[in-house]
Amino acid sequence: MYVIYKEKGDKIKLDRNINEDGKGKYALINLRKIPGPRIINASQLAAAIEDNPDCVEFGEVGSDNEFFVFKLKDIFAEYALRAYAHSIYKYVEVENPKNKKELIEYAREIYKLSSQSILHPNRKIPD
Repeated sequence: MYVIYKEKGDKIKLDRNINEDGKGKYALINLRKIPGPRIINASQLAAAIEDNPDCVEFGEVGSDNEFFVFKLKDIFAEYALRAYAHSIYKYVEVENPKNKKELIEYAREIYKLSSQSILHPNRKIPD
């Protein structure tokens, strides 16, 4: 577990599933793995997960599904998203892939998210 200090000594944890009980802060639900109409409430989601448990990823450290989650209101999200988009542009420049146009469009969408992050009304250092 990593501990980062906010201003005035307040702590935030970056546990990434490496805490004593193994319980992480987030799980991801891949909604595309759930057949049927759009889910619009928590009850429908719970039932859909029950019927399609493979749609849930816990991001275990070292697994193929390991992840790191941040929200757009995270004050650092802007920089993370811009770096991600920049990496896409560099990849396209060096590798010259067949899906170049799609990747450039994807990078543009990521840049837009970085702008949304900057303008988020509740922007803050994460908990």
